[in-house]
Amino acid sequence: MISGVFIGNVQRLAIAQGAKIINITDIPTYSVPSGSNSQGGYGDYANYETQYNRWTPNDFSTGGGPRLEASNPNIIGGGHAVWNDNIDLHETGLTSFDIFKRFFKSMQSTAERTWGSDRAAKTYADRIQPTSVYAPRSNPEKTIEDSDLFTIKPETIKEYLAKNVKKTEAGLNFEKDSSIEGLVGDVGPSHVLKLDVTVTGDGEQVFSTSGDNQLYLADKDGYLAYKFEQFHIQFDKKLEKNKRYQISVVTKPQKTEVYVDGEKKLSVLQIQLTLAWLTIAWYFHLKQSVASKESCIVQSCQMKHL
Repeated sequence: MISGVFIGNVQRLAIAQGAKIINITDIPTYSVPSGSNSQGGYGDYANYETQYNRWTPNDFSTGGGPRLEASNPNIIGGGHAVWNDNIDLHETGLTSFDIFKRFFKSMQSTAERTWGSDRAAKTYADRIQPTSVYAPRSNPEKTIEDSDLFTIKPETIKEYLAKNVKKTEAGLNFEKDSSIEGLVGDVGPSHVLKLDVTVTGDGEQVFSTSGDNQLYLADKDGYLAYKFEQFHIQFDKKLEKNKRYQISVVTKPQKTEVYVDGEKKLSVLQIQLTLAWLTIAWYFHLKQSVASKESCIVQSCQMKHL
């Protein structure tokens, strides 16, 4: 079985020797994610418009090859490829969802052109999109409804599934085994998490967690930080004990911004390497809100749309 890039009449020679071919011609079906939002040959996104308009499993002309008869029994299908080559060269900051977006855009064209329906739109621009491109009851973008937003503070704590959270004059007192469960869970970009918080203990402070993903008021090095997938991002701020802070964590496509008392904080890596690129997009993880190992006082915790 042969797939991938073919030049000239290689396909004909391969077929003559009995090869079965899956057409994954590099142009237009290859995507090499970089975060640049470029589109085209070996771009951040594949050229899925060209794929729809000019490509079929039997047509290799976009890569300099022939157009074979559609009934050729050796042509068994077509596809597209996502090549994460850039991770060998530099950190792109792309998450698994970012890779999914690039795969999904090409998948739509691949699916329609391999189906071969005579009822399909003639061009990509003429396609009629459904109300939602995703399957029912799926939510890969982690969007949330207004009803899932929340404001946790002493006056509202009774509305949540709180465990060992003490209501005091100073605020909500979280200890080592304190938690609030049943919140919205993973939340995608274009949201803001606002914290009014005072760290009252020493050591590592994990404010919220979902699986292995965590938001730290203080990580093992004492920095305000978060961990998401393979990333551990530290920001240039160490919260002082017994001092009250207003913290905002803002997620946007392909970047996350952190503000402490209104001042934007760069990541430690940006400062050390004088990098211009921003930190990765992060998903809020709030299935549990936990003060781990030591303690903190939370005056309020609010999730909002950006």
